Amino acid sequence: MRSSSTTRNHHFQRAEGARADLPARRLGGARPAEIWANTREVIGQALSSANLTRHEIASVGITNQRETTVIWDRHTGEPVYNAIVWQDTRTQHIVDELAADGGPERFKDRVGLPLATYFAGTKIKWILDNVEGTRERAEAGDLLFGTTDSWLVWNLTGGTDGGVHITDVTNASRTLFMDLKTLEWDDEILDIFGVPKSLLPRSSHRLRCTARCTAASCSARCRWWHPRGPAGCDVRPGSL
Repeated sequence: MRSSSTTRNHHFQRAEGARADLPARRLGGARPAEIWANTREVIGQALSSANLTRHEIASVGITNQRETTVIWDRHTGEPVYNAIVWQDTRTQHIVDELAADGGPERFKDRVGLPLATYFAGTKIKWILDNVEGTRERAEAGDLLFGTTDSWLVWNLTGGTDGGVHITDVTNASRTLFMDLKTLEWDDEILDIFGVPKSLLPRSSHRLRCTARCTAASCSARCRWWHPRGPAGCDVRPGSL
């Protein structure tokens, strides 16, 4: 696929249209549906400006905020709440409660991170605890969580019609839930947070997956990068 700085600059300028609200109390929310709509628009404009068709796309990459948290309904594709962005500090009380037993570095030997409002794990817990009905729906397997990469990949690959729910280990490592030694979700930590494992995306270190973007988005052949070495994979996180 050909690319140009002009196309990239246009992409970043257009992305500013996905508003994030940051009141004085540092509550930050972005609109997931708007992010997805803007992404589709940018894809179309990038193809047009490069004089390409969707059939000429070899791969797709995504760069994203690794902690911004989206939870949505797997059956309808509707987000249950605005995306909570990385700057948001509403979860400080959750951090304090968890740190009361073992301090802010309680899980650091496993996940490599201190307890902090910055990371996705406390944001997931906040949504489940505070948005009516979400915990019951999550426990029933009806909801999905992702940082922005997972939200976009799920939509690009079909959404409610077979969308692929995945992430890569670099994004997974920013949730507070991934064991750095095994590169797996840590069941004990999930239980402490009260987060159902079914909510989480599959981590690409153990994924052998070839997905195809739908015609409604870009219809490019999308393959996910395997961080321990190439596995016939063309999509690498970090470079749209």
